[in-house]
Amino acid sequence: MSTSADGCEGYEEGERPCPLCGAKKIRREFQGREIRYRICSVCGSAWATEMLAFEAHYREYFPEFLQKDNPALEPRYDAVLRRLADLAPSLSLLEIGCGNGQFLDQARRRGWAVCGTELSLAQVEHCRRRGLEVEAGDLKAQGLFSARRFGAIVLIEVLEHLPDPVGMLREAAARALPGGVLYLTTPHWGSLSRRLLGAKWSVLDPEHVVLATVEGLKRALQRGGWRPISLRTRNFNPVELLHSWKGRAGCSEMGQADQMTPAGGRAATKAEATEAFRRKLQGSFVLRAGKDLANVVLRWTTLGDTLVALARRA
Repeated sequence: MSTSADGCEGYEEGERPCPLCGAKKIRREFQGREIRYRICSVCGSAWATEMLAFEAHYREYFPEFLQKDNPALEPRYDAVLRRLADLAPSLSLLEIGCGNGQFLDQARRRGWAVCGTELSLAQVEHCRRRGLEVEAGDLKAQGLFSARRFGAIVLIEVLEHLPDPVGMLREAAARALPGGVLYLTTPHWGSLSRRLLGAKWSVLDPEHVVLATVEGLKRALQRGGWRPISLRTRNFNPVELLHSWKGRAGCSEMGQADQMTPAGGRAATKAEATEAFRRKLQGSFVLRAGKDLANVVLRWTTLGDTLVALARRA
């Protein structure tokens, strides 16, 4: 074992293969504030050296700031649904890890036949009160919706929480119609924010056990039975960078539009600070134009905080 200039320890072999590309060699380890990651020598993705008790941890997950719909998400969700409608063989949709049901409810109002899965029992009950068909539990372990096929499968900020992301992608593919499409978002290990902030990047949280690069997600999709249509990055959170440079706790991309955040007051504070910045941005033509330009640059450089994938069942 050796130590590099950036404080990461180099290894030849890892006990656990990369959960995204399957490579058995790791390049180094990276120490965050609360969690240590191994870095794949092939795709460059990261995964936690210690995994949460997955189902038990999320069974009661429903932080207060997620209990109400976020109006700022509506335009983004509409754009996603329009794109999926152009690609999917039918307007039937399964969302894995559907949270409070906002995306499903919006899809239903646009004419989709929708259903979802969710580990959090509290969120399942919330979704059912909205009149949504949502089942509690793990897609594979409980065999949820195994007899049904869907035109579109959606995973919004779910993959980073999964010990076996490729296994979940295979389960999703098994529930897709021929020609079915997948929409997926997840934090980007190769982002500019992570490169600038290092261990202070607030996405580095014990709940986020797998963090993909562009190459890692591409390989995971292929291994999971999907053929990528597009794979791009978007977004950065200037609030987090500003707070970090001032030596204060940051507000992560995890508080941004379509991302989950850890439970508790810290996550709520992050979300509130980022939401305040978003409101200011929406009220300023100059700031909105700057954001649009930044997203063009981030798409071109693949340095955005969020990976966004569209894929078709192979």
